[in-house]
Amino acid sequence: MRGRIMAMLSIGEAVAVAVGKRSVAPQRNRSGRRSFAPVRRGSLAKGSFEDQFFVKFAKGEPDKFARAVKWLCEAGRASKRKARSEQRDMTAIEAILASITTSAVRVFEEMAKLARLCEGQVFPTYDWLAEHTKLGRATIARAIGALENAQLIIKQRRFRHEHDADEGLQYRQTSNVYRLIVPNQLMALLPRWMRPAPPPDDFLHDQSDRIVSTALMLKGLSATDYVKATIGGALGDALARLAAALDLKAISESHNDPQTLLNINLRDKNEST
Repeated sequence: MRGRIMAMLSIGEAVAVAVGKRSVAPQRNRSGRRSFAPVRRGSLAKGSFEDQFFVKFAKGEPDKFARAVKWLCEAGRASKRKARSEQRDMTAIEAILASITTSAVRVFEEMAKLARLCEGQVFPTYDWLAEHTKLGRATIARAIGALENAQLIIKQRRFRHEHDADEGLQYRQTSNVYRLIVPNQLMALLPRWMRPAPPPDDFLHDQSDRIVSTALMLKGLSATDYVKATIGGALGDALARLAAALDLKAISESHNDPQTLLNINLRDKNEST
């Protein structure tokens, strides 16, 4: 049963990618003509995943991340100068540092400010970033790409549902959401005073216990409950209905040839002899 559900999930993910690759499935407007609304590849429905995506930061942590990214930018400049003076190619890590431009630092600083003020919820539009950084949209797009390449942010595209009086149900691209991170390979390059303190042992132990208990809980769920617990949005509802049908079929199959009391008595008699 679990294998069939995971196969269904893979199909669902493939459908989501296919939807993002071209456009949402054709809709019919009130005039009877098909209406297509473009949705970027890999987009997820607004309101279906944000609770699991956003992370609340400890007090002062977003500002520490911003200072760390600024330091990494300066380290990238130094690495580029050093490689040029030594007439050699930059290493992989030096190339990542060199890709963090001053524009990328400005964009990250504004995202860090939003993370501090909005409890980790970061979803600015390009226009908002352009207004607050005084940078052009093309520069902002390149800066976000550089931050993604350095694994300093995680970006997720989103779309929303709209009901138009003339067109009916439509799908529109909306603002991306971002999560701020500093990967371990870059964190190790920071000065000791800029690195976060390691978590206490009891925190790691409790976190491990929660992971194990969650895995055991999910393992004991029916197919329907498993889908509801792990997937949300319209895709989750559709898969939950399919899972319910599979659960019902599995129950009916288990009662096609029930083991009667006579079967049990005969088996026990044979085993005793």
